[in-house]
Amino acid sequence: MKNLKKSASILYTMFNIFFFLALFVLCAAIIASALFFILDVPADTMQIGILEFSLNGEALDTKSLELKLIMLAEMINIALTAAFAALICKKLKGIMRPIKNGEPFIETIGKDVRKLGNIILIFGLCSTVAQIALTAAFALFIGKYGHIFQNDYILSCRIMLTSDFGWIAAALVVYLLAYVFEYGIQLQKLSDETL
Repeated sequence: MKNLKKSASILYTMFNIFFFLALFVLCAAIIASALFFILDVPADTMQIGILEFSLNGEALDTKSLELKLIMLAEMINIALTAAFAALICKKLKGIMRPIKNGEPFIETIGKDVRKLGNIILIFGLCSTVAQIALTAAFALFIGKYGHIFQNDYILSCRIMLTSDFGWIAAALVVYLLAYVFEYGIQLQKLSDETL
């Protein structure tokens, strides 16, 4: 029990640090998004992944709706991820608090673990929707500014939607853990009643 309490205490501290880090990233994403829309910084370069293109002045209009949609979709994606990370860390702190106090099988833990599974499912769904929005914004951008990619070597450009559905498996594992905790709570009640 002593090792369990010590481990839970360390995890509680880690989740607390991650919680504030996620809040910082969330605030930074909101501020960066607001600054992008307020400031008009001319773009003479464009970066796609690890590739960076130098452009002439007429190639890219930084006031274009398509470019602003890409930035907005990207910032929303970052903000959603940070917000859900903060929420998950807060819920994990709530799970670790009774464990570090030596009470691993109280009723709130089972409910909190189940809520954590719900948060993971909602995050996965929101993340997938945000990825679709980002892909749509890129499609609009390529439709308007596709001419900057045109040369003798590029025959076509396709945008493919990819999504990671690992969040479904993660939520299922968390639901299974919730079931284990709820069963442990029932066993603890039976044990307390027989004593």
